[in-house]
Amino acid sequence: MKRFVTLSLLVALVAAGSVGIARATVCGSLCAPSQAQNAASFNISIWNPLTADYPVTGTIDLTYHANGNVTGFYHPAGLPSRIPVVGGRQGDAIWLTIGFEGSWQLTGNFHGDTIVGSANNGTPHPYSFKATPV
Repeated sequence: MKRFVTLSLLVALVAAGSVGIARATVCGSLCAPSQAQNAASFNISIWNPLTADYPVTGTIDLTYHANGNVTGFYHPAGLPSRIPVVGGRQGDAIWLTIGFEGSWQLTGNFHGDTIVGSANNGTPHPYSFKATPV
């Protein structure tokens, strides 16, 4: 629970423009980069499984830290922007938040090198997502 609250607070502070202060004073060692890191890039698609509408696609670059934190960037298809990603990983389970206001929350599991799960953007509509290695 402490990790979730700390990451939620970090996201709120980053959205408010206080990332440097938040990283230094709130997170401590939880958000500090660890010595052992692994990185991976995925093509990601988010869609409504009931209607197949609103497909969100792009690339997501993730760094897995030894302490369980996940950081990275989402690159929407066809746009030059980079949107921050924060989250965590434990075993095959992974949870990510893409962006800040109106952000996506993803919860999924690794199946080999592919991540499959559900997504929520604050609406009552269900969404699914799949991320395959680039």
